[in-house]
Amino acid sequence: MRNSDILDNNRELILRSLWKNSIIGLATVDADGYFLKANDKLCEMLQYTEVELQQRDFASITHPDDVHEDIELALQVKEKKRTSYLMFKKYITKNGNIIDAELTVFGVFCNKEEFLFYLVQVKLFEHIKEKVENLAAPQSKIINMAGKWYVWASAAAFMLAESIKKVVDYFFDKGNL
Repeated sequence: MRNSDILDNNRELILRSLWKNSIIGLATVDADGYFLKANDKLCEMLQYTEVELQQRDFASITHPDDVHEDIELALQVKEKKRTSYLMFKKYITKNGNIIDAELTVFGVFCNKEEFLFYLVQVKLFEHIKEKVENLAAPQSKIINMAGKWYVWASAAAFMLAESIKKVVDYFFDKGNL
């Protein structure tokens, strides 16, 4: 059996493994902004169970400073004015703490026409920000390296998100999901 056949025959297993073992938060969100599904990492970040998140919309856990922009960008994706968006935003955890994160959102469409849901990726970047802020001024070379590393990591995550979206789109186009 060829490698491509193995991949073709195990697409659902691959998707489940990506979802379960991801080091970033993943979710699907319906057209009205309510969570359909959330992986363990996102639940851990936000301190909600998956069931609790499914009873909320994304605006209810977004800091008020970021709600308008997030809703506007999501609407543009739904209306096919853009394919995706990336933004830095603040979330409000279940216990009321504010966390900084990088959000990437893609629209998933049936046969590239009917909007189905948003595919969401959330990465915390607080740990990187704290480390860079705590470095002394003479260590600017290290700060530049940390910044370059973060930009590279963000680009790599975005490319991974594009790949995941292609796999999901393939499933919907083939009617497998």
